Amino acid sequence: LEELTYTVTNGTELDSNKAGITLSKEDGESAGTYAITGTYTNTNYDVTFIDGTYKIAAKELTEEDIKELGITFADGTFTYDGKEKKIEVSNLPTDFSVTYDENTRTVVGSQPVKAKVSGNANYSGTILLNANLVINPKEVSVEWSNLEFTYDGTAKKPTATVEIGRATYRERV
Repeated sequence: LEELTYTVTNGTELDSNKAGITLSKEDGESAGTYAITGTYTNTNYDVTFIDGTYKIAAKELTEEDIKELGITFADGTFTYDGKEKKIEVSNLPTDFSVTYDENTRTVVGSQPVKAKVSGNANYSGTILLNANLVINPKEVSVEWSNLEFTYDGTAKKPTATVEIGRATYRERV
């Protein structure tokens, strides 16, 4: 007898006129286990086919994967306004997860921030990303006016114009 050999390729059913054997497989693109089945129609052959499975294993998440997927964790620089500031991972794919360490700051200064990105069903493992969170001081300017007075026996007060960011305040001191 002639030996019958088959190769099952993605989504393709192969049929042999000699034995009437059809092999097929369940299409799989994501990590998981998929069925391989077979049938035959030619009664001249006694075909024993044992259904099988094939497996697509999850890929261990790498820094290269992070780049290819477009995941970013960039430094953040802010100006002090009394409100909490934080930086976050961008372009996180569906079903990926992220946890942060030291991700918020409210006062002037700099601190390292860590993000642990974990994959989805197709990517196993965790990658640690690092960034820097910086809060710069808010600029304040003070300009004095009415600095010369003529003595008249009363207390004199110069005027201060204080500019904080875009807001301007005038006060008599």
